[in-house]
Amino acid sequence: GIDAPSLRRVLPEWDYVVTDERVVRSPWAFRSDLRAFHDAAQAYFKGRTWQGARFQPPLDNAPAYRRDTKIRLRLPRSARQFAAQYDHPGPKIGLLLAGSSPEPIYPPLEWWHDALLALEQAFPEARFYLTGTSRGQDGRTTTLRYPRAALDRLLGQHPDLVDCYDVGFWNQLGLIERCDLFIAPHTGFAFLAPCLGTPWLAISGVRWPDYFFNQTPFYCALPTCPLYPCWNAMKEECQERLRQDRPVLCMDPEQLNARIPDVIRGVQLLLDPRFTYDEAVRLYRENFLAAGLARPRFFSFDGAISLASG
Repeated sequence: GIDAPSLRRVLPEWDYVVTDERVVRSPWAFRSDLRAFHDAAQAYFKGRTWQGARFQPPLDNAPAYRRDTKIRLRLPRSARQFAAQYDHPGPKIGLLLAGSSPEPIYPPLEWWHDALLALEQAFPEARFYLTGTSRGQDGRTTTLRYPRAALDRLLGQHPDLVDCYDVGFWNQLGLIERCDLFIAPHTGFAFLAPCLGTPWLAISGVRWPDYFFNQTPFYCALPTCPLYPCWNAMKEECQERLRQDRPVLCMDPEQLNARIPDVIRGVQLLLDPRFTYDEAVRLYRENFLAAGLARPRFFSFDGAISLASG
């Protein structure tokens, strides 16, 4: 709460305090730790001129806001120096295999092995950098899905796969910034890649659409499930799979293998400097609509990409 040591050096009073709009408009319950964070922030921070969210009146005196503004993270020099040791003359491809959710909603490790074999064959000059976090610190999330022994086996099977696990947050970002592209399923950490100017190739699926690209080229290898994104209507079979700690259908290795050619295509596009953000948006819209996915459930940050109708 507001007595947390992490707040001791953070000033409580600001000109403006802008709240995550989901706090005031989301129909879904927040996780207890996330709700505790927002409750503490609301009690601790005070805005002299204005405090609120975009959908929370009053809006008088709210700060001016330009939609879809491009963000660029500034990294410490030490992070860039760390990443320099991983330089390579060929394509440099970062990999994040999973996010921090304990549910089996990410590609299984056996699929990553198959995908890497295909990528190595298609891009023999490439080097791959495997990153993640296997231990938590001070409540930070971890990449829990794969035991360290299993990761070691994967690394042993792929000589061009470099172990960059547990290198520290800023060093991870330095590494991603130095990569030519970043491959990851839907996870909040992957959203940082476009904030570093690094294209993101998303292994899309499960509950949420990929909705943040920061005016940076991207490619989404989409599932074919007509319920995707299934944040309010997941198949009963997938719900049962979650209860059994089995991958949901769109993350089942057999279904993911059918997407490997699309992943290869995405890498080809993102390694081409002529492939622009506008072209990525056009192609995403085209692929999304052609797949017959659940357009009414789609959203994007600041409405940057609209697929809800048409």
